[in-house]
Amino acid sequence: MKRAVAFLSLFMCLVVIACCIVSIVYPWYIVSFKKIGSDDKVKYLYYWDEIRTTDEKLNATNIINTSSDSGAEKYDDLGYDHVKNVFIVSLAFLCLATLLALISAIVILIAFLAKNRICAKVAGVFMIIVMILLLVSFFQFFRITGAFREDDPLCNGNPVASWISSLFVGDADDTYCHKFLGSNEDQIVKLSYSPYVGFWLVIGGVFFSLFVFIPLFKTSNH
Repeated sequence: MKRAVAFLSLFMCLVVIACCIVSIVYPWYIVSFKKIGSDDKVKYLYYWDEIRTTDEKLNATNIINTSSDSGAEKYDDLGYDHVKNVFIVSLAFLCLATLLALISAIVILIAFLAKNRICAKVAGVFMIIVMILLLVSFFQFFRITGAFREDDPLCNGNPVASWISSLFVGDADDTYCHKFLGSNEDQIVKLSYSPYVGFWLVIGGVFFSLFVFIPLFKTSNH
């Protein structure tokens, strides 16, 4: 196995692993309520098992540090069973992909040290499976809008008991209850909603996995 190919594949595999790990750490969805004509704003960050609320400007540090002390509520306590199910399924596939990518990195290293083409092919197959697992984790998350319709009080005509979201009286059909990303506003509140950092990093993992298994297969066939 060529040294340049081995280094490229191993480096890209580590990038895939990094994307997966950061995706696990960061929230996958955000809903933001802003009072029109004011700086008052509340953000709901959706993690794997809870919603964390903050009114701070988000950056890489305080997203991670937003903890239970800053208004976190567990899905179980809120009765968000369908929302929790969507997140857990994505997490399961993401964790499997991360584990398999770690194994692939080890196999690539063995293939390089032992100059073994079979190990290179095995690592390539593993990375194809990693890509498939990541795609499943990504696409099944689109079910979140249906989960919101089942669980979220705003979608059920019973706005959550916070001073800003309770003021929103716009059409629920033009909110996260029916759309995956977008915004809506009434006379008082502007509502914004979209998938967040963790969700988009999965696509990064899928993209970089291409630069792992393609060189491995090309090299192992020569």
